[in-house]
Amino acid sequence: MPKNILRITPKNAPYYFMAPGIFLFLVFGAYPMVMSFLYSFLNRIGSRKSSFVGLTNYTRALHDPIFLVSLKNILVIFLMHAPLMIFLSLLLANILNSKTTKLRHVFRTSFFIPNVTNAVAFTLIFKLLLANDGVINDLLGFLGMGPILWTATPIMGKWTISVMTIWRWTGYNMVIFLAAMQNISPDIYEASAIDGANTFQQFFHITIPMMKNPIFFTTIMTVSGTLNMFAEAQLLANGGPNYGTMTPALLMYNTAWKQFNFGYASAISYLVSIITIIIALIQFRLGRERD
Repeated sequence: MPKNILRITPKNAPYYFMAPGIFLFLVFGAYPMVMSFLYSFLNRIGSRKSSFVGLTNYTRALHDPIFLVSLKNILVIFLMHAPLMIFLSLLLANILNSKTTKLRHVFRTSFFIPNVTNAVAFTLIFKLLLANDGVINDLLGFLGMGPILWTATPIMGKWTISVMTIWRWTGYNMVIFLAAMQNISPDIYEASAIDGANTFQQFFHITIPMMKNPIFFTTIMTVSGTLNMFAEAQLLANGGPNYGTMTPALLMYNTAWKQFNFGYASAISYLVSIITIIIALIQFRLGRERD
């Protein structure tokens, strides 16, 4: 092999820098995606010999009551937290975008910190706080109120997960909205103020309409994040009670690593991906029509 092939030059230097990242992506990204796609058409149980079953795993998932319940749970959790979370993010971003707000950088960092917290860590903390003998119920008892069983029923489990999700992701969406708000021309607000618009009218009639694209983006990210919710459902109630907090990601994990049915688990993962893509395409289509 000629020595000049391995010599680093200005022309080939970028490829040497990109090579480690490309290698890691191929090994830990592309290869698992391709293999899981192939497994979804196989009867792959543990290390036993696989057999081709076509679309059987996909049709099984579409008729599996647990998988359908997990999709219903995700829809309910999304409706519980997404509208409130996005509105709170918009409101906080609007407040921090105001020049009259003091300590804006401190509040911005404080609201964003929950997003960088590890999902397992903050879920375990919430589990300790919301335990039957946890801090929250002790505080309620001090106020003369009975303890609340936060995960005793399916609906309470969904509300608890929704509150946890709002706490974690509101700051992340707020930063996105804040960056977009800073690109809105101040002349628009000055003109509306001259016409007699107050702060609330400016927020609902100027800020929110001009934030359409960031809202679409955060909504798509929220849909994707909710469909792939795992740690909260597993650590808080392990999908219970009565599959009330079961999510597709948790079902996929149980199917793959407790039942070792990798073929069916792969089919579930690709169905979730297809659902996410369809929802994103619908949202983009609606956005173009409104434009």
